[in-house]
Amino acid sequence: IALVIDSSGSMKKDMSATLKAAGEFLKTLPKSSYVKVVDFNSKVRELKGEKVDAAIQALATIKAGGSTRLFDATIKGVELVKGKPRPAVVVFTDGIDSSIDKNGVGSSQPKSAVIELIKQSKVPVYTIGFGKRLNQAKKEAEGKVEGVPDIQTLLEFAAAAGGQYYPAKDPKALQGVFAAIGSK
Repeated sequence: IALVIDSSGSMKKDMSATLKAAGEFLKTLPKSSYVKVVDFNSKVRELKGEKVDAAIQALATIKAGGSTRLFDATIKGVELVKGKPRPAVVVFTDGIDSSIDKNGVGSSQPKSAVIELIKQSKVPVYTIGFGKRLNQAKKEAEGKVEGVPDIQTLLEFAAAAGGQYYPAKDPKALQGVFAAIGSK
């Protein structure tokens, strides 16, 4: 499994709760499971380790800051598990790729390349849209919306190879989402 985690600047407030929920999810996996953690913001980083314990340790190195390279990070996650037994990718984000909203450094690959890779590799991608979407109308009136995931893109990634999209409005809801994914 590849766990692809958004650590862009908009995640600052919820980063520790998010990492705690991700750690709880990893603890539900068999210790011998192949697990890679991909951390992304302005850069896409494959963190050290390939087993559950190493992945849990790697979570502690993630710090929020920078823009959102969602497309490049999803490609990296798929590439890391392609050809493995029961491959799956869990993508967690609260935003939109910065190549679309022009809010900092975005992905070098377009969304279409991600969808094509997911289809070709047949790796299910479980996407989690995290954010304060409930507050969107109020924030739009104030001129700033943060924490609004690109739900359409996340649905397309999930649909490409039998994955699923899950919304999570807060870290508590995130625990339930990780539990649902873990049962697949």
